Parts: sequence; structure tokens; C-alpha cells
Amino acid sequence: MNNNYIIRPVKKQDSRRVWEIRNHPVVRKYSANSAIIFFKNHVSWFEKKYFTALDNYCYILEADQKTIGYCRLDFNADEDNYIISIAIDSDYHSQGLGHKLLSASLFIPPPSQG
Repeated sequence: MNNNYIIRPVKKQDSRRVWEIRNHPVVRKYSANSAIIFFKNHVSWFEKKYFTALDNYCYILEADQKTIGYCRLDFNADEDNYIISIAIDSDYHSQGLGHKLLSASLFIPPPSQG
């Protein structure tokens, strides 16, 4: 198991790789909406969700400078809580990385909004 993992806040240039992971059949199977996501729709959603809204967070898991997963914390205003979504590239499943990513993501201070 690779120990060179980095967890960091999402960047705009992560959009395509997050989309690729989101569209993997296993990820779609366990998503609230199992429909395939078109890249054009993803780009708009991604920009709005993580670079315009102030209360949603996304963290990237990297191995050897390759994005292999993400953890999303999306604010649900109706219930005043966060919905958490985690996805790991299928090549890295069954290594405990989802647990590590979630645990670390919960303790990363939110980026400064000012």
C-alpha cells in the first residue's frame, strides 16, 4: 500500500478528474442519483458548488500526484447539516482510504473566505 498520500482542498483544475471518479459505475451505483453525469453539467455544478458557494467543501486525496478520490461536505440548509459524499478510484478500493479521507477531511479547517 502506497503511503505517499496527500489530502488537500479541491482546486478548479481537479474538475475533470472528480468527474471521472463520479462517473465510475460503482460510484454511480451507490449515488443518490445513479444517472451518468455529462461533463458540461458537471463543470457548471462543480464551479458553483465549490468556488461560488461559501458553505460547501471538497477535499482531494492524491497518491503520487494523481487524484484518486474526493470527500465532499455539502451544506444542507433545510436540515442545517452537511451531506458527506466520498468516492475513491476503483484501483484503490479495499485499502481503507475512504475512512482515512473522511477522518482527515473532518479536521481540515475550512479555507479562509476573506
